Amino acid sequence: MNLLDENGDVIETTTTDGQGVTTSLQDCLHTYSVQFVLPTGSTFTDANQGGDDDTDSDAGNDGTTATTTLAAGDFDDSLDAGLIFPATIGDYVWEDEDGDGQQDANESGIPGDSELAG
Repeated sequence: MNLLDENGDVIETTTTDGQGVTTSLQDCLHTYSVQFVLPTGSTFTDANQGGDDDTDSDAGNDGTTATTTLAAGDFDDSLDAGLIFPATIGDYVWEDEDGDGQQDANESGIPGDSELAG
């Protein structure tokens, strides 16, 4: 993830550990936002759902949070992102020529629509 300054420029980068926790970003004495980078195959959850800013996702569709300003000594650990890793299902559609419920070596796949004209 990236720490962005008020102009949207990256001023620091860090990664999460195995538990999803980041180390503190150090250069925070001005207005900034956080930009989360999506892992391959994931999407961001909807931002700001529910009534608790400490537990909801703050990243918009582009992975960036709203800007916030910190003064010396401030600490804001409420900026976070929820990710969705979609599940997939399916495998193969074939014509079961002998009706035994098993895909035999000579039974080919059906392209396009999975419906057979009868």
